[in-house]
Amino acid sequence: MKKRNAHQLAIKFIWSIIIICLFFWWWNFAEIINTETLIWWIDAIEKASTDREKFDEMILHFCWAITKWNEDIYDSHQSLFVYYICKNQPNPNKVETYKLDPTFDQNKWFSENAKTSYTRFIEDDEGNKINELDINLPSMYYNTEDYIQTLFDIIIGSYTSIYQANVYGYINNPDKTIEENIHDNFANKYFKIDPEENTYIKFCATDDEKYKYPKTCKKLKEYFYGAWNLINSNEENYLNDKNIYKTYETNKESCTEKNSKNNIIPCWLYGWETKYFTKLVYNELMFYALFVDYYSYLLQNKSDFKNWDVIEFQKKLANNQNRIQDMINNIETSREAIQTTIKMLKEIQYTFPIHIGFLMYSEDIYKFTTSMNKTLTPIYTLHDILRNVQKTD
Repeated sequence: MKKRNAHQLAIKFIWSIIIICLFFWWWNFAEIINTETLIWWIDAIEKASTDREKFDEMILHFCWAITKWNEDIYDSHQSLFVYYICKNQPNPNKVETYKLDPTFDQNKWFSENAKTSYTRFIEDDEGNKINELDINLPSMYYNTEDYIQTLFDIIIGSYTSIYQANVYGYINNPDKTIEENIHDNFANKYFKIDPEENTYIKFCATDDEKYKYPKTCKKLKEYFYGAWNLINSNEENYLNDKNIYKTYETNKESCTEKNSKNNIIPCWLYGWETKYFTKLVYNELMFYALFVDYYSYLLQNKSDFKNWDVIEFQKKLANNQNRIQDMINNIETSREAIQTTIKMLKEIQYTFPIHIGFLMYSEDIYKFTTSMNKTLTPIYTLHDILRNVQKTD
């Protein structure tokens, strides 16, 4: 009993240390983001008379604070969520206090230039290029909770689609054929023959009978087309994976563990392992959660905000509290969904090459039995002849 109590005390002590560490980490983070900047913002919205002015003040302050703050793990300058929140804000240059970090507006990959943007553009009826993600989002002001949840879900869904397609060997490179993609992006990674000579099994080769696997090649092409559909389906991906991969190819050598933070989206989608994909999606989750904090402060401190038809004070408070709780629940649901997604991607990444290896093994067995049939037929024939030989005097 004493041993059990000692064990329980040890566990409680360890958990206490962990909780204290987490508390101090979040407290320090809150000091940087909230205490020094948020209180002043709450005072500033007192001057705003309309709901729209209060909302704009909140957006201005969020973007000002978040783009000036940078840290080794999280980077607001490379967050699609932050970009979409801040790109439609009121002109910050009209207010000196709210001037954004100038490097934030210089990121060509998050720009409205279709040639370089990481988001996809389509043509309208008049031939104008329009951002496809923009037209699939609700109103940011009138449906703020839906806007941020839809935006976050689309970003994470798009990241996941591109990464999963990459696991199968699909990369949107128009300069390569399907077979070249399979060989260069999948076989070269998982089925090396001689690493020193950089030789690997070319499943779809037509000039090498020794390592030719037509059935395995056919199956890989099916996965390839499935990945293509995953990437090009509007319901799964709103990002321009071609531009993202082009950036990765151009800056591949800088995608080291030390320097990858300079361009985390292409580096962590194409050049690394699942743990870096995890960092990428949690970078977005971090700023999504921070925006919910800012928006929650607005709802908590302004009971009349977005309560145009409500007269009773207590009902206003209840309405805003329900909005806050819904956003918190959405964050928790998103966090759980991300954890499940990462677990599934890890399983695919580890088991898919094994699955292809078994297909190769089955095909080798089939080749062996087919060749054996050619040998067995005359043996069986000879056996029948020898068995029926009669002795003669």
